[in-house]
Amino acid sequence: MGVSFDTTSATIVVPIMAASLEDVALQWEAAVGAGADIVEWRIDALGPHLWDAETVGESGAALRAQFGKPVLATMRTAKEGGGFTGSAAQYRSILRDAGGWADLVDVEVGYRGAEELIAELRGRTAVVGSFHDFTTEPSAATTVQLLGQMQDLGCGVGKVAWMVTTEADLALVKNLQVWAAEHLSMPTVVIGMGPLGTESRLGNSALMSAFTFARGSVESAPGQPTVEEIRASVI
Repeated sequence: MGVSFDTTSATIVVPIMAASLEDVALQWEAAVGAGADIVEWRIDALGPHLWDAETVGESGAALRAQFGKPVLATMRTAKEGGGFTGSAAQYRSILRDAGGWADLVDVEVGYRGAEELIAELRGRTAVVGSFHDFTTEPSAATTVQLLGQMQDLGCGVGKVAWMVTTEADLALVKNLQVWAAEHLSMPTVVIGMGPLGTESRLGNSALMSAFTFARGSVESAPGQPTVEEIRASVI
């Protein structure tokens, strides 16, 4: 397992947002068929009765082996726009186990125990330190602080996502993409969410990012373009 990032072409992640394991398999196949470079399994989209490390791990390992594409395992919490409302023990158990079968594991740096979890996962998989804010306008100071924290924790990738509602928000996000590419050794993903933020996922923005997200069967965040739109934007 392992993922390398090429700044001469866009690395595209297609998320899977399925409530059942049967639909996970169908969406996984569709994502690979659509041209995903990385498949993101949004585990939080599963029914809560399936939030179990063994259940998730068996399916994840089998589908990773079947389709051969790198996998990003994500358990997005309700606080950061996802569906996970379970316990901290569940969160840590599922992601700790994912370190054994996923190429990348998303850890929200604001979640309690994140620092310890990142330390446990490092060396087993690439950690994507992440932060998502759907309500506050983008902040340069907060983004710089968060990305620095992620780099200091040893994350393989740092991801910061803001909701973009104005042209000024979009300009700030794009300036932060440039700053991150020029000042950090850690690959980064700085994106704007919402329809106005789509531009931050295309063209040079996609090339400066470790990866960019395209919508699959269901959007995992507002403003995601298609795989075809991203590919066309970087030709």
